[in-house]
Amino acid sequence: MFEMFKILEDLSNTLTGLINFGIFYITEKAKNMDWEQAQLMAVMYYSRGVEYSKKKFNQLYDNNKQFRYVVDRVQYTASVTKAVFQMRKFEPFDENWYSISTLWKFYTDYKTHGYVYNDYYDKSRPLSFTEHFQMLYKEAYDVFSGETSLVDAIVSFKLNGKYVHRVCKKSSDGTVNNVELKLSDVKFLSIEYKSDNEQNPIVLELNKNDYLVNNEILSSGFVARALNYQIPYSKYDPNYKVKIMDNELKTFEIDATQYIVLNKTDYTVMNKE
Repeated sequence: MFEMFKILEDLSNTLTGLINFGIFYITEKAKNMDWEQAQLMAVMYYSRGVEYSKKKFNQLYDNNKQFRYVVDRVQYTASVTKAVFQMRKFEPFDENWYSISTLWKFYTDYKTHGYVYNDYYDKSRPLSFTEHFQMLYKEAYDVFSGETSLVDAIVSFKLNGKYVHRVCKKSSDGTVNNVELKLSDVKFLSIEYKSDNEQNPIVLELNKNDYLVNNEILSSGFVARALNYQIPYSKYDPNYKVKIMDNELKTFEIDATQYIVLNKTDYTVMNKE
């Protein structure tokens, strides 16, 4: 037993000596080190490491469906958690879906009224997305044409990450034309919602894939949807103004009686019927 303790004591002394020698060696090296050069080397290796990691991550994301699904699911879960705490709505995780968004006027008594936004998602996978989109648009059009309390209705679908939006119009025949999945050259640099209910303007953000040719955006229902999805709850004000700056630095405003149609190289401000 005594011999065992003696061996352990010798081992401990040896380790202590090695540690002390290591500390002494590192200290001496540190005294003579060119710290400026060391910092430059550290930054260089860090930058290379970051770029290498990004490259490998992007390659894996682009080429591995399972990895891409996991990454997208984690990001979606994080955004949903944030939305719940901020009292916002959130889109389905599915890559492809249809949606009908409606803005209703309701009366609390014969003098006063308010507004409520609702939406419905259809996540079916039809053989023809445009035909199913046409069917949903016709359903929304039939309701919109005969319901005086329905202020605005937007029918949308998302296909492979791109969004198609159409405003229901009473003067139409209930059909949808010119559905394209081509990006417009138009991009709005800023979109600000201004209302007497808000002390400061609220920035409305569009997805880059909202800018498709023939898309109809920023109607009153579209604005109400943005208020419910993009920021903590803000009461819809029918007397709002939306201030827009386009990619040619032109600034203009639209109100609840107007919306915008995106063309290939420009846009058109339309009056609602």
